[in-house]
Amino acid sequence: QSSMKKGKSKETKRAAADESAEGEEVPETGAKRSGKKRKMPVANQKPKDESSSSDSSDSEVEGIDLTGNHSDGGPPDLDSSDDDSGPLEVTFEFRDPTEDYFGSIRTLLRDFPCACNLGELSGAIAEQSKIGTLVCQEEREDVFSFISVLNLGPHKKLESLEQIRSFLLSKVPSGKEAFWQGILKSKTAGLLFRGQLLNFPPQLVPNLHASLLNDVSWAAENTEDEEEELDFQFENFVFLARYSELNSGKGGSSSEGGSGVIYDNFDDEVLANSASKSFRFDCDNTSFLVGTIDFKSYQNAVDTMKRLIS
Repeated sequence: QSSMKKGKSKETKRAAADESAEGEEVPETGAKRSGKKRKMPVANQKPKDESSSSDSSDSEVEGIDLTGNHSDGGPPDLDSSDDDSGPLEVTFEFRDPTEDYFGSIRTLLRDFPCACNLGELSGAIAEQSKIGTLVCQEEREDVFSFISVLNLGPHKKLESLEQIRSFLLSKVPSGKEAFWQGILKSKTAGLLFRGQLLNFPPQLVPNLHASLLNDVSWAAENTEDEEEELDFQFENFVFLARYSELNSGKGGSSSEGGSGVIYDNFDDEVLANSASKSFRFDCDNTSFLVGTIDFKSYQNAVDTMKRLIS
């Protein structure tokens, strides 16, 4: 079974993810606290699709292969033993972003559908230490997944965000431009970024989202710098979800995630089904849904993710 153990120094803003992992309330003290690690028994088998993750229990990852060689520069072989009779126990750490992880973040963003200044975007995510989480193997720098959000307001002078905004607006269906222009230029809206390796344990995904929401609340209440305060005011989140169409008739707008599609990640499907507004587009033979979700609905979506994993 999985467990959490104390580790490297982290902010108290991580308390929500601890609570979701252990089911115990962690009081916020406003001071530094020990970080968290999660032990994950991992079987040396072929990976399962994340959509089947609701069948798992006790946070034990069955059939998640983290032992393969990654030619794209991902983490090396985790299997240091010749004994394949039992599961490989891997300990993951939740860490704050720093500039040291710039390269890893950029690698996990390489499939982002919009051509943009990826170096600038990766740097902005890495430098925003108050909001965002990285998942790494214990005592190693390999990044298996990350989550972050960047403010879309006009005060955020990033070429990459302007390129993404223009790209998304070019895909908005006719008649929906006014709404999406308002959202994509709102100073209280953020663009959600999440990347992961193919075999990232789905049991950790709800904790990532819970950690982000906790970060947002913590940063808004503990930031004294006026410029930073503008960055941390989030009422709505915009997300992109990659999916495959089961039926004909791609494209068009929708107010729901829609049926007849399979999302690459199970959390994307939960967010899509929770979105207040959404539209779809195709890019390079790949389908995407763009959705917007308010803070409260995002919290409810995270609760749904936890139920699916439990």
